[in-house]
Amino acid sequence: LDTFATDRLDFSLRVTLSDVTASGRVKSNLHIAILKAFREAGIYGTAQPAPVVPLASGQAAAAAAPPVKA
Repeated sequence: LDTFATDRLDFSLRVTLSDVTASGRVKSNLHIAILKAFREAGIYGTAQPAPVVPLASGQAAAAAAPPVKA
């Protein structure tokens, strides 16, 4: 377990391969197998982008402007 958040758990899976040239294929096959296992278990992910917080026009301009040295 890498991260425990209120809305998700992040895990890492590490493998050792005898043939490094197969890494792309193995990574893809692992992703597909994990996704299939989740779906069979009734677990469906929803990809949600990070929330966008709109700024007032003055705040956006101030945030974009470089700091002024006195």
